[in-house]
Amino acid sequence: MMDWLKQVASWSRSSSRSTVGAIAGAILGVLYLIFGFWHMIVFLLFVAAGYTIGRISSRRHDWREVLDRLLPPRYRD
Repeated sequence: MMDWLKQVASWSRSSSRSTVGAIAGAILGVLYLIFGFWHMIVFLLFVAAGYTIGRISSRRHDWREVLDRLLPPRYRD
């Protein structure tokens, strides 16, 4: 499985952005056909949240610092 992911990552770096965008669009289209619009949107939100959390944790940011940036001032205390 990991070899396949490495091959896809390598291919996406060497391919043009339009090809990668077309494939991403095709995947989103299939998700739309299978699950419907709102389920697809919720799925994409979960993916974005997971990516963001992973990116923050890989940079070793303090969670308190992140919450301070995200929450309004009245919720910080």
